[in-house]
Amino acid sequence: MTVVSWEPMNTAPRDGSEILLFVRRRAGAPGRMLVGHYMPGGHCIEDHPPIERGWYFWNGTMFDHGAVPLCWAPLPAAPAELYSERFLSMRGSK
Repeated sequence: MTVVSWEPMNTAPRDGSEILLFVRRRAGAPGRMLVGHYMPGGHCIEDHPPIERGWYFWNGTMFDHGAVPLCWAPLPAAPAELYSERFLSMRGSK
């Protein structure tokens, strides 16, 4: 099992990379982990209104800015077997 090393938010990447965020609450549920990324604000998509800068995550229908991140960790690597020829050939046979 991989041990997650949590880092302070002031060291988190702000280049749009997805990271694991431990947040104070999301929709009233204390202590949640989310995959999120930093957005600089402004017009990120031409035909959408401007957004505030900050940490965003996908809530299932849109990017949400409602969680307060307390610390972060890099996302773990995918299991090596997911990249094996055997796994990829099984996926292609469906």
